[in-house]
Amino acid sequence: MKLASVAPSVWHSQSRRAGARTRDADGVPLTGLELAAAAALLEDLADRALASEFEPVACLEAPELAEVPAGLRRADGRSVYQRHGGNRYATRAQLAMEERMVAQASASGAPRVSRAEAAHALGADPARLEDALAGRAHGLREPQDARDAQDPRTGSGLREDQGGAALVALTDGRLVSVLNAPAGSGRTRVLAEAARIWAARGREVIGITPSQSARNTLAAGVPVCYNAAQFLGHLPGRRGGRGPVRIGPGTLLVIDEASMLSGPDLADLIAYAQACGAKIILAGDLSQLQAVENGGGMSLPAQMLGYARLAQPVRFRHAWEQQASLRLRDGDTSVLAEYDQHGRIIGGDPEQMMDAAAAAYVGLAAGGTDTLLMAADHALRRELNRRIREDLITLGIVSGGPAVTIADGTLAGPGDLIICTRNDRTVEAGEPGRTLANGDLLRIGAITRRGLLVRRALDADPVTGQRRWTDRHFVFNSCTDAELGYAVTDHAAQGRTVTAGLTVITGTEDRQHDYVARTRGTEVNVAYVFTASPTTADPAPGPRPAPELARYDRRTTTHSGLATPAAPSEALAVLAGVLGRDGQQQSATQVRSQALADRSSRD
Repeated sequence: MKLASVAPSVWHSQSRRAGARTRDADGVPLTGLELAAAAALLEDLADRALASEFEPVACLEAPELAEVPAGLRRADGRSVYQRHGGNRYATRAQLAMEERMVAQASASGAPRVSRAEAAHALGADPARLEDALAGRAHGLREPQDARDAQDPRTGSGLREDQGGAALVALTDGRLVSVLNAPAGSGRTRVLAEAARIWAARGREVIGITPSQSARNTLAAGVPVCYNAAQFLGHLPGRRGGRGPVRIGPGTLLVIDEASMLSGPDLADLIAYAQACGAKIILAGDLSQLQAVENGGGMSLPAQMLGYARLAQPVRFRHAWEQQASLRLRDGDTSVLAEYDQHGRIIGGDPEQMMDAAAAAYVGLAAGGTDTLLMAADHALRRELNRRIREDLITLGIVSGGPAVTIADGTLAGPGDLIICTRNDRTVEAGEPGRTLANGDLLRIGAITRRGLLVRRALDADPVTGQRRWTDRHFVFNSCTDAELGYAVTDHAAQGRTVTAGLTVITGTEDRQHDYVARTRGTEVNVAYVFTASPTTADPAPGPRPAPELARYDRRTTTHSGLATPAAPSEALAVLAGVLGRDGQQQSATQVRSQALADRSSRD
């Protein structure tokens, strides 16, 4: 049950059993028991836990409308009409937390700005802003280069749909106002402007994000910012051990990347804001990835309270991609043909696609383009990093000489890019007052006795799209808290904007992973799609060459122009399956409500 409290808010009985098989009640691997005895013990513990012996647990499935005869029940007492292992559960504490969070979030009487004051500060007519937010925009045009767009702007410089979202949030008298914004639509810019207007009235504004890297992004527009763990005062193994940051009545808390906040953290923030007489603007994208542990927190207040949605994803240079990204977000498989027509989808066997993605990254990065290569899981990320590093050594961009050992036993030397995996507030990362954050990308300049001499990556040059670095070097000596930084997971990529985004799709991902991975680049976003399973057995007889020899032969064939790519239809079929797989986490309350609605619709 302790593990369940930090796991997804909703879980299946089989997933709890599978998770329990490797750990005891304290999360320690089981030892000293025969395998059969350990399995029997844990099956018994799982059944007792689901029977609420240790903590109250609720089944989220709709109850049977009529009593099921004994002859139609399994040995565990469940109906044969219920899918085996498919029942979903949550702790009653989780359900109570969600119920309390919704009640607090919807409470009226929160601090706000009057409609007239907000419209004046935004420099626009409120009716026009509300029209833009509702999609009734005025005077829009669709240029070939979206960066040349002359969309109507407010006096404060916001697009009218952004101004409408800020107007709604600032004037809403409920404790929590929700902003649901597609990738690249300027959500952080809206929060910065709302913060400016609030602060201009002599009120305190504090920014909160799930991670330190997101905090550093928001801090450009909201100077006083914390990551959620800092703000709530978490200590290792002890939630809220230090106590939260003190705030006064009338404070505005702007929470960015809110879809990545865990449910307990969001509930604590809402409860604290209500107790202090504060106001919350909750901003994120419900269609992107959510917190790995106990996600789905933002989706519940969004469903119950409603939300403002930004209309224009202006990150992308090409006008067609702005609209296509919205269809991708909604899981519209017909948009795949448009991406294919623009050369954004490449398909082939797994080895061929990993090589192609690595070669594309090397070609772009060698020219200085700010490039991000993404994969859904760590194993694939590590393999892509390995291939890219080998290619960079061959090209002389990375030194093949002295190197240090970083996480997972990987080597890194001068010229390599590494990514930090831990916040370190004792290290000034190349700029005054800017400390090292989890997710920072570093380039190794030299290996010294004191550690690695590195520079930190900045945002790309807005004109050229080239990657930029801090002017100052600094010493980084936490090598075990770094990984190669050429390829990252989709979760690590969320929230980033680069010039070129590349992603490797295996076919096992869901819509949310695909949407995040194909919306990072301003100029180009390309998917390299596995059209065959990497685990499929090879039926051909005879020995196989060593993997690296096979790779050399394959690369030689590719460079000779003899490689045969997969038919476009194969890659599109794989991506259609990915888009059709909705992996959005929902709260326990939403799952239970949907189960009841589904039962009603069948009866």
